[in-house]
Formats: sequence, structure tokens, C-alpha cells
Amino acid sequence: MPVRATRIHDHLAAGQLSDASDLIHQLKAAVGIYGFIPIYEAANQLDERVNNQQEGIVETAKDLIAICKRATSEAKPA
Repeated sequence: MPVRATRIHDHLAAGQLSDASDLIHQLKAAVGIYGFIPIYEAANQLDERVNNQQEGIVETAKDLIAICKRATSEAKPA
């Protein structure tokens, strides 16, 4: 998940909103199926900002990356 979120960020930073939007939708679908609600909500917030071309898109993408990293680090066996 962090890799996908990083790819989203990279597309957004490069101004490639369409490519980023496609990846956001894929991520939302995947995390929604598995019940990762905090990640889904962060991705949804980013999706709304991208669709409405609101300020703070890149920062919101960074938040999504951080949430994905926390989720994957917490899921690793001890």
C-alpha cells in the first residue's frame, strides 16, 4: 500500500491528475474490500480534493502515505 500511495503522490506532484485519480480509485476499491476504513477515508478525502482541484492535494497525499505505512507496519508479525 505505501508504494501505491507514493505513486499517487508522485503523479500529483507532477500534475498528472488523471493518472493519480485512477490509482486513487484502485486503492479505494482494494482497501474498501478488506475493511481498511482509515485508509479508505484518507483516499476518499484525497479523491475529493483531486476531483474538485482543491488546495492541499499533495499534503493530503502525504497523509495517505503515512497512514498506509502505519497500517503495514502494524500488520507485520512480531
